[in-house]
This record gives sequence, structure tokens and C-alpha cells, in this order.
Amino acid sequence: MTHSFAIPGMTCSGCERTVTRILSGIEDVTAVKTELQPYSRVEITMSKHIETDALNTELAKVAKGKYVLLPDNNGVRNSFRSENRSEGSKSNDSPTHAVAE
Repeated sequence: MTHSFAIPGMTCSGCERTVTRILSGIEDVTAVKTELQPYSRVEITMSKHIETDALNTELAKVAKGKYVLLPDNNGVRNSFRSENRSEGSKSNDSPTHAVAE
């Protein structure tokens, strides 16, 4: 399953690398894709559902509250840059639903 989130604290390529590293290290996260333009967002693919609060807790452990996942009401999965797609990830044309806990 894949969920898309807005992440307003992610403002540069260094932030993208940090967010990707933190989220990729969470058990059951299988892929992380980020995008800074037209606004900062992240797409997280997971093998089983992970609560948004749990994802934010992991981000806060390293980033001290700089990054917070919010519902992505503007994001559409297919609009993510193709160069951010993980090798070997399966394409799914179904829409991504933001999860708000």
C-alpha cells in the first residue's frame, strides 16, 4: 500500500535525503519517494499499514520535529518524478489515498 503526505519542513535536497533515510529505515517501509516541487511531499510504500503518528514519531527522533507528515490533499501518485521511483517497484495505477490519523 502507498500513502502520500505533504511534508512542509522538507525544503532542500539535503532534507529529501534525511527524510528518505529516516523513513526507509522503518520496518515495513518498502519505498520512499520525495518531491520538492510544486510543493514538498513524500510517497511511502509499505508492506503493511503504519499509522501516521508512528511515522511522525520516527521522524521526530532524528529531526527533532522539523519534519511532520500531513495529509496530502493535492498529491497524485503518478505526478511523482520518475527518477525517484525505486528499482524493482511495481507500478500501480490506482490512486493514492492520503491517510490522516
